[in-house]
Amino acid sequence: MINNFSDIAIGVIANATSKRKEDIGDFIGESVYRLFHGDKTY
Repeated sequence: MINNFSDIAIGVIANATSKRKEDIGDFIGESVYRLFHGDKTY
């Protein structure tokens, strides 16, 4: 259910910003990673 919700949310954000779903997903993933790892990159 969480994955389904996140896919829908990413789709809504992508449609609202005219960006690709993959770009939005990558941005969110990197942001969450940095949040939990003290601003370190992948």
